[in-house]
Amino acid sequence: MLSTPRQEQDVVGLFHELIGANILKGFKFFGTSMSDRYDSLFMMDYLESESIRFQRDGGRLGIDRNFPVGKTEPKVLEYKFDLDGLIADFEKEEKFVKHIDFVVCWKAGEAFKQKFSLDPLLVGDEGSSRQIYGSTHKAYTDASTVPVFEVLVLEDLIRWFQDPETEEARQKQAYRER
Repeated sequence: MLSTPRQEQDVVGLFHELIGANILKGFKFFGTSMSDRYDSLFMMDYLESESIRFQRDGGRLGIDRNFPVGKTEPKVLEYKFDLDGLIADFEKEEKFVKHIDFVVCWKAGEAFKQKFSLDPLLVGDEGSSRQIYGSTHKAYTDASTVPVFEVLVLEDLIRWFQDPETEEARQKQAYRER
């Protein structure tokens, strides 16, 4: 990485670079917009021939072993510089939790803790339950035992690539308050 993202468009660019480099697998896009209510419509297209399943050694970004291979239904993706920006959109009723399937952001921030808790998927075997390849967290509301959407916090992913042990320890501290 040559520079750290400073705005939402940098997040979009970095995310698509990771897809283009085949670090993130299975993403197929119907469209992306800066002016519609939600940023992007996509689906996952998992091929059995690709190594897409979670494996403790060598496949830590993979999906749940029981998740079906093939194409998913269309999903809504929301890009944000930080997750706190999405919380502001919810409070203004510009966006709605039940419409979003996946969030890609640079950092989590702090305000998200008012509405959500994040379970880290880069810690131990926690990622074995992910449905979107490469997601770093599952978001829960206080009242829910089922995640409301998955999140890819790019800053956390990059840190994990650089030093997995240190990042796992940091995530245990930062996110395990649920």
